[in-house]
Amino acid sequence: MKTKTQDPKIKELLGNIKDTPENIYFIDLLMNLDTQVVEHNGVTIVKTSESELYTQDGNLIFRTYKDSEEPTGFVNDPDTFLDLLLTIDGWTCCSVDAKYSRLLGKKVQNLLNRVIRYHSCKTYVLDRIPNYNFRNPQIVRLARTDDIDLINNTAKNDEEFASYTPYRLREFISQGLVVISVVNGAIVSIASAEAITPKYVETMSYTKEGFRGRGFATDERYLLIKSIISSGKTAVTSIADSNIGSLKVTRKFGYRSIGKDEYFIIGNPPYKTA
Repeated sequence: MKTKTQDPKIKELLGNIKDTPENIYFIDLLMNLDTQVVEHNGVTIVKTSESELYTQDGNLIFRTYKDSEEPTGFVNDPDTFLDLLLTIDGWTCCSVDAKYSRLLGKKVQNLLNRVIRYHSCKTYVLDRIPNYNFRNPQIVRLARTDDIDLINNTAKNDEEFASYTPYRLREFISQGLVVISVVNGAIVSIASAEAITPKYVETMSYTKEGFRGRGFATDERYLLIKSIISSGKTAVTSIADSNIGSLKVTRKFGYRSIGKDEYFIIGNPPYKTA
C-alpha cells in the first residue's frame, strides 16, 4: 500500500492493517497528509487536524473530533483496549466487533457504575453499479467546487447537516464523491464520502426534515455509488439494525452484509478521566 507520509511509525501501522471495510477509518486517518505521531506512556497517538487514533499492543481506537462521543475500536486484547478507551475524555458511545461489545460494556459498567445499553449494526458493501431509475435530475447532482461556500453555510445554520458535512470537502468534490440536492437555491440533502482507502469508500448522508420521502437521498446514493464503483473502488456503509429507512435503500441497491458490530452507550453523562 502506498502511503502519504514518510513517518516510520505510520508506515509500520499501515503495514499491520489490512485494507478491509472494517478498517477503513483507521487507514484513512493514517494516510492523511497532516498526520502527526505522539508517544505517551506506551501509547501511540496519531493525530490529524480532525481526528485521533490511539494504539497499543495491536489495539486501535479511532475517534473523530466531530463525532467525539463515538470511538470505533479494533480489539486485539480486551483489557488493553479498555485501558486505552479510558484514556479518552468525553465519550458516551463505543463501536466494536460484536463479539467484544458485551464484555467491554460490562467492564465499563462495573468500573463507572453506570447503565449500559447495546445496539447492533452491520457493515455493508457494494461493488457493482445498480440498476436504478433516477428520479430528480433537476435537483440532485454532483457537487462542484463552487458549491463549497453554500455547503459550508448550510452546515453553519444546521447542526445536523454539519455532522454529515465531510471534512475534506474540496478533496472529495474533486473526486466526484459529494452529491447534493438543491431546492430554490438551498441545499436540502447531501451524500458524500467519509473515509477512503485504496480499495474502499465509506459513505454518509443526511436529508433535512420536510424533504424526506421524495427520493432525494436515494438519487444521491445512486450517483455516489456510481462514482465510487466507476473509480474502481467498493462502496461501504455501516447501518444500525434499527435504521429501517437506510436499510431499505441499502437492500434496494444490492449491498451485502459482511460483518457485524455492536456499540454500547453509557447511560449517564460522558465519561471523564477526571
